[in-house]
Amino acid sequence: MLKKVYWQDINKAVAKLCPDFAKVINSISPDKSHYLYQISYPYGATILDKGTFQVPNSTNHIVPLNHSSIPSQIKADLNYSGTIPLGLILENSIETFMRANQRVLPISQIKYGKFVSLWRVLDDGVSFHAGPYWNICSGARSICMVPKITDSNGYKALKSKLGIKLRAPQRLTERRRHREVIDHLPVI
Repeated sequence: MLKKVYWQDINKAVAKLCPDFAKVINSISPDKSHYLYQISYPYGATILDKGTFQVPNSTNHIVPLNHSSIPSQIKADLNYSGTIPLGLILENSIETFMRANQRVLPISQIKYGKFVSLWRVLDDGVSFHAGPYWNICSGARSICMVPKITDSNGYKALKSKLGIKLRAPQRLTERRRHREVIDHLPVI
C-alpha cells in the first residue's frame, strides 16, 4: 500500500520512535502543502532491486518506481535521489543485501525507528549504495545462520541424526542436495 499522508497523520507514530526528530518537525509545523508517502510492504517483498526503488502500484503489485502503472507525480516526488528516497521504518524491519556469483551477502538488518537512505550521504569516498549493487527486502532474509554446508563433521552429524544418505555438497550451487537436507531439518 502506498498513500499520501501529512505530518499530522503520522506525528504520533514518529514521536514514539524518534522523539527528538518529531520535536524538530513539530517546531517547523509543516502545513498541508508538505506531504509524505507512507508505504507498506508485505513480508519478504523487494523494496530495492539492484539499486532500483520498488513501490506498490494501485493494484498492490510491487513494481519499479519508473513503471508505467505509477502516477507521474509519485515518480517525481520519490525519484530525487536516483535510488531509494529517505525513509523512516515505522514497523518491523528491513534487510539490506548484495548478490554476487549466485550468493546472497547480507549487509545489515535495520529495525523500526531507523532512517534509511542516508548511507550514500554518510559514506566516505565512493559508496556502493549509489550503484546497482544493493538490494533491500522487507523483513529478514537471514533469519538464522547455519554452519557451512561443506563442513564435513557437521554434515555427518546432521546425516546421522536425520537419517539422510547423501554426500556433503562441495559447493553452494549444489542446491538439490542442499535443499533435500534443509527440507529434513526440524521446525523449531
